[in-house]
Amino acid sequence: MNIDEGGLLWIERAGVMKPQFCPFVGVDEGGRRKSECGHWCPLFGDPEPTSEGGTEHVLTLCYGHMLVGEITDERKGNA
Repeated sequence: MNIDEGGLLWIERAGVMKPQFCPFVGVDEGGRRKSECGHWCPLFGDPEPTSEGGTEHVLTLCYGHMLVGEITDERKGNA
């Protein structure tokens, strides 16, 4: 997983990093999601380590959903 410099969440799927989109904001006229998943959302948490000195993190998203794994946070100051 990756949080890019702009705060957008990316997840690797089938060996390719893919941007993640919010499933709750709906779609535009072309059938594309209207908003990406990222740190601008008030329900987007900060990566928290699962153990001291470990490489795995927990990222809490909307409605308490949690992603667990290695997370690269590219935001300046990681905020």
